[in-house]
Amino acid sequence: MLFDDGLSPQERFRRRLSLLAEVPRALNVPHVDVAVLNEASPALRFKVIQYGRVLYNQDETVRVRFEAKTLREYLDTRPLRDLYRQRLFEAITAGRFYD
Repeated sequence: MLFDDGLSPQERFRRRLSLLAEVPRALNVPHVDVAVLNEASPALRFKVIQYGRVLYNQDETVRVRFEAKTLREYLDTRPLRDLYRQRLFEAITAGRFYD
């Protein structure tokens, strides 16, 4: 869920809780997960854009700007994710993962 930037973190949290209760009832499913994209990591936002579906779009310009910003931040942080994965792999293969 991408909320209006003018909402406070408390209001975003309240609305997320409300959606967590309402959406499963509306869709007749036992559980859904609602991520606040305003506060999500670039990697999660990218996965949402890559694999998710837009269920409701109030403003196409806002959506396009969000997707462009997400792609920029995802690509900008890619070297950090790659380095993290490399170091994690090295630690695991050397038996130092739990040190």
